[in-house]
Formats: sequence, structure tokens, C-alpha cells
Amino acid sequence: PRLRLMLIGAAAFGLLEALAAVMPTYWSFGAALIPVGIAVMTFTTSANATVQLAVEPTMRGRVMGLYMLLFLGGKPLGGLASGWLAEILGARAPLLLGGVLALLAATAGALVLRRVRGAGVVQPGRLG
Repeated sequence: PRLRLMLIGAAAFGLLEALAAVMPTYWSFGAALIPVGIAVMTFTTSANATVQLAVEPTMRGRVMGLYMLLFLGGKPLGGLASGWLAEILGARAPLLLGGVLALLAATAGALVLRRVRGAGVVQPGRLG
């Protein structure tokens, strides 16, 4: 997968999650979660493949171990933070904040990638 697909998936996830957070009814919220799920699967699948393909084969197991530790190990901490934020600000706040942060992170990643590629640092066939 190209890095562009990963960044588009992250940006789409952020935007769609923020939109889902402001849905007025349970039915519209449930319907909004369908494209959110598609976007998050696009991002996670492309991120997983990118990490695996971007490292040397001899280091792939170690890198994937660290990647999965961070990817899955961050969920309990994120769950605690989301619960705390929902208790203080309401149930919509963690979704809205998470969506906005994901969109900002995808935008920042795209800008950094554009700048690095503009400087000719990244090999075109290597990462995307």
C-alpha cells in the first residue's frame, strides 16, 4: 500500500468519527459508524502492511513486536482516558476529540511526508 492510502484512511477516520459524534439520534449514529469502520480498517490494514514492508526482513519480527505492543498496548490507556473524558464532558466528547486529533495527525503526517519527499530524502519506491 502507498502511504497516501494510509493517510487518507486516517483522515477519513478522523473526519467520519467527528461527524458520528454529533449525530442527533441512535439510528443516525449507528449508520455513521459503518463508514467509520471502513475507514479505520483501511488505515490499520495499510499501516500494518507499510510497517512490515518498510523494514529489513531480518528485523521484521522485532519491529512488528514493538508495533503491536504500541498498537494494542495503548488501548487500555486510551480506554481510561476516554472514560474519564466522557465522565467530565459527556459521551460525545471522546469521539469528537479523537476524530479531530486523528484528522490533525493525518494532516501533519501528510505535510511532513510532502516536505521530506520534496527534499528528496525518501526513496520513491521504498515507502510509497
